[in-house]
Amino acid sequence: MKKKIKFKDKAFFFKLLNNFFYNYVLKSITYFLSKLLIFFFIKLLFKNKLSYILFKLSFNFIYKNISYYLNLRSDLEAVQQLSHIRDRVTVYKKKNRVFNKKKKIIFILNVAKSTLVSFEHLKKFTKKFDLYFFEIEKNKEDFKFKKEFLKKNINYLKKNNIKFEWFKQNFNSNNLSLKINKLNADLLIFDNGFSMIDIIDKINTKKIISINKTSLFVPHSKIDLQTFHQPPWPYRIQGNKIYNFKKNKYIKINVTDKIFVYRKTHIKIKKNHFKNKNIILWYGNLKKLADKNYINSISKILKKYKKLNFCFFGTNIYYLTKVNKYFEINEVNNFNFLGNFSITNNKNLKNFKNILSRTLVMANTFAMHGGRYALEAYEFDIPIINFQLSDKQWLNNQNKMYYKNKNIFLKKYIASNYNKYEFFLEEAIINKKFRNKLIKDQKVLFNKLTSNEKIYNDLKKFNF
Repeated sequence: MKKKIKFKDKAFFFKLLNNFFYNYVLKSITYFLSKLLIFFFIKLLFKNKLSYILFKLSFNFIYKNISYYLNLRSDLEAVQQLSHIRDRVTVYKKKNRVFNKKKKIIFILNVAKSTLVSFEHLKKFTKKFDLYFFEIEKNKEDFKFKKEFLKKNINYLKKNNIKFEWFKQNFNSNNLSLKINKLNADLLIFDNGFSMIDIIDKINTKKIISINKTSLFVPHSKIDLQTFHQPPWPYRIQGNKIYNFKKNKYIKINVTDKIFVYRKTHIKIKKNHFKNKNIILWYGNLKKLADKNYINSISKILKKYKKLNFCFFGTNIYYLTKVNKYFEINEVNNFNFLGNFSITNNKNLKNFKNILSRTLVMANTFAMHGGRYALEAYEFDIPIINFQLSDKQWLNNQNKMYYKNKNIFLKKYIASNYNKYEFFLEEAIINKKFRNKLIKDQKVLFNKLTSNEKIYNDLKKFNF
């Protein structure tokens, strides 16, 4: 007798079907349409008003659909083509040639709130440079961070003659461009990505650096250097250029993975005895967690060590059904979803801290790992196991890992296959010597990545 499909299984099936249509069918159509537009624009557009209007109207659509498609794949060659088309149809403001006895640096880094660059990281620049901070509000909540920042730093800003200006959400880009141009600055460093592109058209700053937070670069030829810490498949950095190791071709854009710094959370965790720690903790976007291979590996550990609990926090609860289903298939029930939390807004933070104090190990996901999640494990003195493929392994296994993140993981403890991952995870649970050595090595790397002098020293190497 055939087993009837349960309502829950039917609902899960239709959810998967809907997900397939959106992530594969619809995204494939918009991707190929965008590629077609690029092809025609290369042939037909020139430096005239009509070309500029056509390009401007379609730019966002094209960029969005070539940037991420089919399991976070990125067509970086197409992004570069988009940059070339922009060069053809747009009249740029020329870079200034003014000699400043004391060099001027403009930062657009949202230092009042950023999880990467903090104001403390930039204080070393005050000795040799004139500094200007332009902060761009992303939402109304940002205003309270501005108030807290000024309350803490106003005396330092005044004492060192540092200019600080705040721009509201719907600011006039022409106003910001004019302010930048009046300074005739030597260097501008920003981390706003794609949203800065129209402003870059109109500014005269000598050198421009983009600190990119994603797997993409900003398609603009006026940018002198861009960070590229998280290459998507099948790319890597080779000789300060982006290299496609599948097609054996270079994308001629200046990139680096050396300019990076991380801001500490300063979360204080209640100390707990080892015997009271029984949690494997994960948090982030639940889309990352909804990975069948990852949950299979975690389930093996949970079955073997039944006193352990897998606790997770997360956003994007659309994927929660999928996560629950994968655990159900593995016949595991010692897992618990605890909602979401926010460090910046104190949302559910008390519960999060309580879970942290009872956490034995953290386990990074496979296809979409968490960079900040790993760095916070280092800060919390909790051992974490990370998964990463070599380029040779990755070449024919794009679905196993969507992007790479070399510099923030400890090479010695990276698992390059599922069996090794499970072995390392088990070692962190039962082997005290392995666990303590891992925590110690994590701390060394963390201190290096959060040093207040790091970004100054990183930039110094590039002679800006």
